[in-house]
Amino acid sequence: GELIDVNNATTELTGYSYEELIRMKVPEILYADNLRENPIPFDRLMAGEVTTARRPIKTKYGEEKLMDLSSKILPDGSFIAIIRDITSISEAEKALRNSERRFRSLASNAPVGIIETNVDGDTIYVNNKMIEYTGLNFDELLAGNLLMAIHKDDRKELLSHWMKMINIKRESNAEFRIIDKNGGVRWISGKAVPIFD
Repeated sequence: GELIDVNNATTELTGYSYEELIRMKVPEILYADNLRENPIPFDRLMAGEVTTARRPIKTKYGEEKLMDLSSKILPDGSFIAIIRDITSISEAEKALRNSERRFRSLASNAPVGIIETNVDGDTIYVNNKMIEYTGLNFDELLAGNLLMAIHKDDRKELLSHWMKMINIKRESNAEFRIIDKNGGVRWISGKAVPIFD
């Protein structure tokens, strides 16, 4: 587990000098808890496999950074590890998950019906108000029944209008009828907004 050689990027990443690092052992920069939960797979390494893991490392200044770590045994029996700092990527993923969670919480409890579809028009999300409007449950609405809930006399024109507005990347407003599970008709004033990544 002794470090034999490191490159400049490793010294910059960890905050340790080259001289400090080559006197250290791998467990000194990895977290003991992480090593217990996810031990280094020496058996696979010895069999010649390239192993990968996502591990936090400790910097000289006590900062934790998240790394993608790829390891391989070399012909002389030593190991090489390539580490890539993914701390900022991980933080961005966490921020995205938090943003998604906030959206779902707000949308779920909004006093208006909210529907999200993919580019093919398949329903991928509906909120509680839309469930209330249609009388269909979440799974029924995701199974393609949302389109069937639109009154048949309004369906073709509404879809044509939505597609036209999506193609020119504009939001659209329309009034149409939906029919709930029990046959009741409700007028909807809807706004469709395309979201582009």
